[in-house]
Formats: sequence, C-alpha cells, structure tokens
Amino acid sequence: MNLNQLIIFLRYKTRFAGPYVCVYGDPGYMKYHLNFYHFWKNEIKSEVIHIMKLVDLVAVHTTSKPLFITDLIHYGKNRRTRLIFNNIIIHPTDPSFFLDVGKIQKAIDLGDILTDLTSLGKNQDLYPIGLFSIPGVKSLMDANAWHETLYIIPVALCIEAVRNKNVDKLTRILFITEVIRENQFKIHKYY
Repeated sequence: MNLNQLIIFLRYKTRFAGPYVCVYGDPGYMKYHLNFYHFWKNEIKSEVIHIMKLVDLVAVHTTSKPLFITDLIHYGKNRRTRLIFNNIIIHPTDPSFFLDVGKIQKAIDLGDILTDLTSLGKNQDLYPIGLFSIPGVKSLMDANAWHETLYIIPVALCIEAVRNKNVDKLTRILFITEVIRENQFKIHKYY
C-alpha cells in the first residue's frame, strides 16, 4: 500500500478523515506539494497571490483530498544538511557564485550548528531554529553576505511566523505571503 492508498483508505474507510498530512521536507514529497500548487494555480488566474484567497482554497481542496504540508523543522534540517554538504552554486553560469558556509559562521555565532556533522547533529531540532532566524538574517546582511541571506531568509520567515508569539497577525501574514511568493517563483521556474 503506498501513501496515497493509505490516505484514501483512512479517509473513506475509517472515521479518521484528516484534512492535512504533515510530511518531512524531503524532495520525495514534492509531487504531493505540487498537487496543491497546481490546484491553486488553476484557481488563481493572476500572478499576484492574495493570502486570504489561498486560505479559502485550502478549505475547498481539503473537501476532496488532504493537503500535504511540510514539517518546518525537518525542512530546516534538510536545508541545513544541503548547505553543509553540497556546494550550492547561485549563478548557473559562474561557479564562483556559491553559498559560503564560512561567511555564515563568521557573521553569526552558531556554536556547533554548522560544524556538528554527526548523525546526532543531523537530528537536532534546535539547529535549524538557530540557523534560520531573523537575528541571523540581520547579521548576514550586516556582513554583506547577500547570497547566504537569500538562502536563509525564506525558512527564517516561516519559522518566525509560526514560533514567535510576539509577531502580530499582519506581520505573520506578510512573512508567509513573501515565502509563498518566493516558492511560487521557484516552482514556476523549475517544476
């Protein structure tokens, strides 16, 4: 039984009809996320995203299918691992434009966050929270580490919108809207 079959079974053959499925941020789940993306892309004809329209579409979508959402902590863990172990090239034709982990370490006091390469370190929930933070973004900007800032900021905005109880509702909406716009651009361009 694959994941879709399991969800359909649970939804229609049991009393459990969860409207959401929270999954790790692994690339293997992309097809499930793209399902909702294509749904709302067909519903929203303009290029401008209005977050409340998107919220309304979640209610429509979940009447027939579950909505796959990413576990932010695991998404952050995956982004941290990618940053540490991959040479991420920023410019497609110039390999000298890459994310420099050394710039991040120099700009932000992260302790072991970028140096703990153990399997235990890979599973530390606090590592993505420490790495993808608004104070970290500010430190990177102050250090003129612009490529690194652009890598960190989308996850930082998500984590901040969800975890920081001092962020007001309008700011949360702004953070999430910007992340959706950035992801919409990437999805539209690469998928």
